[in-house]
Amino acid sequence: ESGQRSENIVVLANRSKEKDFEVKLVNRKNATRIALPDDLVQLAEHIKRADEMCRHSTLNKLTVIADQIRYLQHQAADVIKRANRDLYLNSIKCNFVKQPGQIYHLYEHGKTDESLFSRIAPEEWGPSCPYKYIDSFKFEPDMSWTRIDENLHKKEEDLAMVEKILDSKGYCRFLTNS
Repeated sequence: ESGQRSENIVVLANRSKEKDFEVKLVNRKNATRIALPDDLVQLAEHIKRADEMCRHSTLNKLTVIADQIRYLQHQAADVIKRANRDLYLNSIKCNFVKQPGQIYHLYEHGKTDESLFSRIAPEEWGPSCPYKYIDSFKFEPDMSWTRIDENLHKKEEDLAMVEKILDSKGYCRFLTNS
């Protein structure tokens, strides 16, 4: 390889047995000429476009992060709301030991406005129920409560799906290989 100079171009020449070729490195004419006013305008426009693109890109990314923050704040509020409800439900008196997986019915004593749990559903009481029925809940193994009419079936489906994944041989293999 040897460096050669021509009038306007600096080249790097490769002399090999297979072929000769030249790679143009610098055009001397353009490298040494004085910049034209249009060049400065084009450069300024390029910088302006780059600044705008950077700004838009940054704003888009920050908007996504702001949406994620709002979503997480909503989830945190739901977790706190459920935790407060679970604390309240765990403090309600009953005359039996609560067992995970069982459904309990929340009633309010009419005279004292005191809440209580019963294993007897409102349908079983019939018209002779001495209490005001409030709601029904399933007591979960983690001592949380799932409202029967809203979330129970979805939660049970989700749990069954997770258990199926955990029971699959692929997941067990993954756990033992780590």
